[in-house]
Amino acid sequence: MQRISQDKSGRGEEEFPEDFINVYLRIQSWVDERINNISLQSNCPSSELKFGELSLIDKLSLIGHPQSDVVTCLRQKKLLTFLVPVNKNKLSSHWEVSRTLNLSPLFGLHRLVDASEEAYACAFNQDALLLEALKWRLKKFTSTRFESSIF
Repeated sequence: MQRISQDKSGRGEEEFPEDFINVYLRIQSWVDERINNISLQSNCPSSELKFGELSLIDKLSLIGHPQSDVVTCLRQKKLLTFLVPVNKNKLSSHWEVSRTLNLSPLFGLHRLVDASEEAYACAFNQDALLLEALKWRLKKFTSTRFESSIF
């Protein structure tokens, strides 16, 4: 992992504690057009993934991303996730989770497809913690009864 030095950014190392950084990326260049065909996939089959609870997930891939360094970095990390099963035939089905919970459009919710081609709404790290706290409101997405571990 490459660190930003104090003299270049004006920020000290205490603002970027290594214990809390999963991935650090540096922008190399901007692209002229939006890349629409990027998708997030897991090489794990559905039987290995846990939905409706916090779990660590690895073997992630960004399909269609132009920077191989990003793809390689992501594949090697284990990230805290919260998965909610969604309709695999509808590309925007993960946004229904966002609408159900009245989440901000800037909330980090992503569509993830596993090796069995099942689809999930996926949140990472702090966003995963928030979904875990709100999981009792996600009853319509699964036959499994979600119970909050907080209350």
